[in-house]
Amino acid sequence: DSGTTWTGVRIDDVIDSLGDGRRFDPSVAYDANGNVYVAYGFVNAAGTRRAVVVARSLDDGATFLATDIKVIDNQVNPSTVTQEQFYLATGIDNSVLPARESVYVGWTELTAGVPTRVRVAGSPSSDSTGALPLVFSTADVSATGRPRMGDVTVGPNGELYATWTDYGSTPERVVVASDPNGLQGGMIFGAAAQVTVSHLGYRRIIPAQAQRGISAGPNIDVDRSGGPFRGRMYVTYSELGDG
Repeated sequence: DSGTTWTGVRIDDVIDSLGDGRRFDPSVAYDANGNVYVAYGFVNAAGTRRAVVVARSLDDGATFLATDIKVIDNQVNPSTVTQEQFYLATGIDNSVLPARESVYVGWTELTAGVPTRVRVAGSPSSDSTGALPLVFSTADVSATGRPRMGDVTVGPNGELYATWTDYGSTPERVVVASDPNGLQGGMIFGAAAQVTVSHLGYRRIIPAQAQRGISAGPNIDVDRSGGPFRGRMYVTYSELGDG
């Protein structure tokens, strides 16, 4: 009802059967066929397992079934490899089937606490005749330096884009990498192109965020309308102002 009323739905061990632990950094998206997706991270209570999880609802988020929950990156040595900052995107997947949609998840992978790469996983999500199984494939994006916050989006013809901040450069750079074919082409990204430089740094302290601080945190989207700017890419980010 256009956001007038809200109802809470818990995704916990009863739903995803992952056991006791923390679920964090959630991201939510709809696809064009009306399915709702939630991506999040999971770390078990013992700290011996970390995972990237995607849950799908076929009834506007009212229920999430165990058959529509997938673990797409399961790390059993989380002291070495961890994941954080999950982003969701949906869009056409260039399939021969009518009204086929794909769902993508982007996240940052860290090795021994240091961000080392951006990863993107994609799955055919649904078509006009009903739901398809969630079967994810995962690709590494050509990230360099210390990438964080790998947001993703889909273009009007199924193109796949990822943006992130490279904190290994001085000054930091906000960059974008693209794959013209998305899931159908195997999610093969080209070299990253610089959007802008960022002077904000990582976790810069401001009065409104005195503990964790703020970062450039880029987000990306593409015009998928039928208007004159169809296909145009937009990236938003935070920047350090004068003074």
